[in-house]
Amino acid sequence: MPLLTAKVDVDGPLRAFGELRENQIPFTIARALTMTAVNARDQTRTLEGQVFHLRNDWTKSRTLTKMATKQDLTAEVYTDTANRRSSAPDYLPRQEEGGTKTPHGKVVVDGVAYIGVPTRYLNAMVGEIIPTWARPAQLIQNIKRRGARRKSSPEGPSVRGFVTFGHVFFVQRLRNGKPAILARAVGGRDAVPVYILVTSAHIPAVFPAFEEVQRTAIERFPENFSKAATETIANDLLRGSGVQVKL
Repeated sequence: MPLLTAKVDVDGPLRAFGELRENQIPFTIARALTMTAVNARDQTRTLEGQVFHLRNDWTKSRTLTKMATKQDLTAEVYTDTANRRSSAPDYLPRQEEGGTKTPHGKVVVDGVAYIGVPTRYLNAMVGEIIPTWARPAQLIQNIKRRGARRKSSPEGPSVRGFVTFGHVFFVQRLRNGKPAILARAVGGRDAVPVYILVTSAHIPAVFPAFEEVQRTAIERFPENFSKAATETIANDLLRGSGVQVKL
């Protein structure tokens, strides 16, 4: 669960609230840190929506916070987007730092695991957000399980194809020897690659989550400390009245 960390200065805000009792200070700091972590989490989720073409809200929902306490004056923002079923690790850190992506055994051709890299032909067919049926593992599975013998062209060799969405999908090696998932309109003759299958892929750094958390923490902590201190002082004065202030 990768942590996104940032340091904030509490000395300035503390000097502005001399009316805080000493035993109230840890609670006030913890409350302010938690509020700031929630702000940073929400900003990170917004950034995820701007950077990635998300199929659903799962990635955002797995960007989480851990509350600070009086005993532990640390609030955390972290991601937990690991895939429990496939054992694929959390993919967001690689998007932040860059790195090499390797297959996880879901897309297999001739006993070799691949990564499916979508092409512009696929995006033109289904849009930027790829539906479940058009993901490479699902296409490969359907080609193997439900495919029928079809000809790639009247003169060409027969291939095992899967028909859906008005197209025949099948696996074939390109001239460079790399396998690909191709699609051909039903009744048509020309096929186009919708996925190029590769054994590894370089992922560029496109997700500046650390910078977003750090910026949000520095900007929001003083205001959040002011709110937390106001809450603490007001609730101290209202103790026993049954009324509680929460900003």
